[in-house]
Amino acid sequence: MSDTMRLPVDEVATLATSAQQSAQAGRLDEARMLLEGLIVLEPRAAFLRTTLGCVLMRMGREEEALGYFDEALRLDAGDVAAHTHAGELRLERQEGELAKSHFDAAIAQDPDGKNAFANRARTLRLRALSGA
Repeated sequence: MSDTMRLPVDEVATLATSAQQSAQAGRLDEARMLLEGLIVLEPRAAFLRTTLGCVLMRMGREEEALGYFDEALRLDAGDVAAHTHAGELRLERQEGELAKSHFDAAIAQDPDGKNAFANRARTLRLRALSGA
């Protein structure tokens, strides 16, 4: 892709925030379409795939969501949110070992326990260990 087709970083962030706000307001399809468009324009932005995965989870499209989390992690192996959400989906699918590996990866990125997603991974990992 040529540089003339790329959006400035601040515009990508603004549009991603708009997509998140749409999702929070329950306009999931609107958020999905906006994020899909942003991914076309910024194919290397892992956080866009993570955000789209979250929207798809809310839409009940878990398989697609997992695909986007996996893509995000290929682009950024340290994406704590993608690891946490992928682990949660794996746990729901009773893929305990894969879930734990995602949770462990998220937790490893946050040794001080300050990241909300890593803290969620800690809680979910305990659930995975208990077999719940």
